[in-house]
Amino acid sequence: MATPHIVGLAAYFMGQGWPVEGLCESMAGVATKGAIDESTLHEGTPNLLAFNMAEASQQYGKRTKRVA
Repeated sequence: MATPHIVGLAAYFMGQGWPVEGLCESMAGVATKGAIDESTLHEGTPNLLAFNMAEASQQYGKRTKRVA
């Protein structure tokens, strides 16, 4: 059931002005890497957790930017 979330996130990014060309690669580039337990992933599935770039979201997960 990840597809509706990812499509919605893509629409959100496009609404923020992200270009359609390279959108998938851009979304993968800002995703949180290594956040999912490897034992739960099917072989060949990238270990990426979608990230919406919202400022408050940086308080959670493995983000390196500190929110004051």
